[in-house]
Amino acid sequence: MDKNLDNDEKFYRLPKRLFTEEQFQNMTGAAKLLYMILLNRRCLSELNGDALKRIEELENENAELKK
Repeated sequence: MDKNLDNDEKFYRLPKRLFTEEQFQNMTGAAKLLYMILLNRRCLSELNGDALKRIEELENENAELKK
């Protein structure tokens, strides 16, 4: 399969609530786009286990500081 075609079939998630809930009415389109990209990166990190690994590292550092 052509690599470009494979990328064309992937989508970003953009929560509908960013457009329907009043608290997000003043959020710019650029901010919503940035949110969509960051949400994608976070989900990829979770899939790779990177997010959980980093949380564990931070918890260990915090425990060391409390000693």
